[in-house]
Amino acid sequence: RETLIEQHGESVGGAVQILYGGSMKPHNAEALLSQPDLDGGLIGSASLEGDSFAGIVEAGEQVAQAA
Repeated sequence: RETLIEQHGESVGGAVQILYGGSMKPHNAEALLSQPDLDGGLIGSASLEGDSFAGIVEAGEQVAQAA
């Protein structure tokens, strides 16, 4: 985000949604979603297994409640 703000100004850099596009799984979702400049993630194969997807959703809820 810092680079976006430096190159395009606060109005653009602050408005862009930054998504994690790597391998988000239940065991790393909370740590990833807790990153200050990360606005969400792209869920790949973890979305195909109900328990796995539910774990990611629960991690997101925990991060949102802590904010």
